[in-house]
Amino acid sequence: MTQKAQRCVVAAAIGLVTFLGFGKGEVVARLIEVANCSGGGATQEGSARYVLAHDVDCAGEPVPILWLPRGSVLQLGGYTLSNGDVVCSGKCQVRGPGTIRGGGIIGNDKVTVLRTIITGSPSNGVLATNTKGRARAWILDSVISGNAMTGVEADRMTHIFRSTISDNGRYGVAVSLQPFNDCARGRIRTWGSEISGNGLDATCGVDEICADVATCAQGGNDRPVLHRTPCGTSYELGSGMPGRSCSICTLD
Repeated sequence: MTQKAQRCVVAAAIGLVTFLGFGKGEVVARLIEVANCSGGGATQEGSARYVLAHDVDCAGEPVPILWLPRGSVLQLGGYTLSNGDVVCSGKCQVRGPGTIRGGGIIGNDKVTVLRTIITGSPSNGVLATNTKGRARAWILDSVISGNAMTGVEADRMTHIFRSTISDNGRYGVAVSLQPFNDCARGRIRTWGSEISGNGLDATCGVDEICADVATCAQGGNDRPVLHRTPCGTSYELGSGMPGRSCSICTLD
């Protein structure tokens, strides 16, 4: 291999690590098998790689939460985590194939979800917020469907690649309206995905407006950018009822 080719390979490897959210000082070293929820890695320090070796049901656990320390990865390994939330105390990844059923992913930094089905959460499918209003979500090759509230909600930036966000109760993808977040700075970018059929909750259209895509950035360069991503409806958050759309979906 020539020196030029070697440099290209190294650069590509570094780029992949950066894209997946782990930079210098955040190398995942420890391997921990997940046998139950019961707080998960709440007592652990530093990053680790959590692995499901079989289906795990959190129902009846004293703490139906799987905690991931900052910089950690949860590998589902083709199995299902049921009736519990994955809570990240920092930047984290959840990697499939596999399913989270009856719970969602909650993070306070960058949350990355790859090849995962998230369904049946009594709240959001993915929620990424923090007190600085800078949390982000990256969703790749995943299905987030049938959750009671919003499919994906994040503060600053949401990227969605080749994924389906559908049949969620309130919004499909939305910028966070948490009081510590400047909603106008939130951005939504998608590629080769589908965001449709959301807004199924009984309160939609009665007490609030629900939509497939919801953001405070209604127009100009700040509006959602959906590349090859069909959606049914959009809504400018805070614009009241019936409010304004972002003019990006088929029914707007």
